[in-house]
Amino acid sequence: MSTIVFGRNLLDSNLSFAAIIIGGMAVMTWFVSFFASIDKLTWMFPLSVLASSITIFSLSRQFNFRQILLFVYTVLWGVRLFVHLVRRIAADKLDRRFDNIRNSAFKRLLFCLGGMVLSYAFIMPQTIVNSILPQYQPRFGVMDVIGIVFWTVGFLMEMVADIQLFNFTHKAENRGMIYNKGLWSHLRHPNYIGEFLQWWGMFMITTPALYKLEWLSILAPIFISVMTLFVSGIPPAERATHDEYLNDPEYHSYLADSGKYIPWFSRSDKDVSNMNRRAVPESASSASTASSRQNEEEMRARRNDAARNKYGQMQQGQTHVGSGIATEN
Repeated sequence: MSTIVFGRNLLDSNLSFAAIIIGGMAVMTWFVSFFASIDKLTWMFPLSVLASSITIFSLSRQFNFRQILLFVYTVLWGVRLFVHLVRRIAADKLDRRFDNIRNSAFKRLLFCLGGMVLSYAFIMPQTIVNSILPQYQPRFGVMDVIGIVFWTVGFLMEMVADIQLFNFTHKAENRGMIYNKGLWSHLRHPNYIGEFLQWWGMFMITTPALYKLEWLSILAPIFISVMTLFVSGIPPAERATHDEYLNDPEYHSYLADSGKYIPWFSRSDKDVSNMNRRAVPESASSASTASSRQNEEEMRARRNDAARNKYGQMQQGQTHVGSGIATEN
């Protein structure tokens, strides 16, 4: 399933080339972004994938359809994301993802290392397929077709969703408004779901060519999926949106009508109720203040009543001294 190049296994060589390129660009991104106080270098990550993809593909001396297909898909993904990030960076002054790490070299380093690991996972399918000589490549089959469908749908979904959201959010009249049109009408994160579909599609195209330990490469799309769906993709986006539109009834209506991962599958009743409890901090605070004032007034009234009763008893027992009593107001 493999051949020897310069005394080394071809797969190991390709993985090494990818690691050197992606790792080097990640370190450079961290160094420049921190010491030059620049947020806007996230475009370096798709660029590192592109550089790795082109390098690995150019090292192949023979090609087949599967190799070319994965190379084209990786390049299309990288170019689209690169253009999108550069376009967004040109329009925005700051990257909100750097708000909590902007002044910390260590946190920025972790951010860059996370991007490096993701980029390495992105390049994995093409790296494995390019490490197999054409005569050992399996014929095109059902899994390849399913993979092509997954990738195409995901690519178009992410591209259209990013364009729709960018065009909406960068119009002055839409500032502070919720975007719930187009692909975003019944799905709150179509861009991330599109990303998810693309990388599982790439892996499906790879599966016919996998052999023994190469099946461990399934860890790449699993890692990408976990990071996108549960760690660094959707969760921060959800939290940021919740914080911004916490008390907006239109947003809660959107929550009820849209799905987080699957269109039309809205949040569970428990999640919605939790959001509703978070959505009324002002009213809850007002109610607490009103209750506190009421209790204070009741205590004041009881003290005044007690003072009056004591005063009456003193009058009845002819032990009154003085001309009156001071009551709290």
